[in-house]
Amino acid sequence: MPIPMEYIFTHPLEWFFGAIGPFIGLVVIASFSEINIYAFWVMSALRNLHELDIHSGIKSSKFTSLIPFYGTTEHHDLHHSKNKGNYASTFTLWDKVFGTEID
Repeated sequence: MPIPMEYIFTHPLEWFFGAIGPFIGLVVIASFSEINIYAFWVMSALRNLHELDIHSGIKSSKFTSLIPFYGTTEHHDLHHSKNKGNYASTFTLWDKVFGTEID
């Protein structure tokens, strides 16, 4: 079972590819419109809190299972225990679409 500190200790390439997505999104959106930097900071903070939550090992509450696109701890724990499948930590719909979801 993962622990929250594992989120901090990732391989540099894994961190790079995880961080490049929001950066590319920021550049693309900023090229078409103005971005509120505070909204970006809030989104980044919420994303990091979500990563800490799914690595906590604490059972997800009924409330978090109602939030659209919010990956649960149980979903992500299976990813770590099986070393295959359940790759999506946020948009878990993609695991269903690509057939990588573990029941």
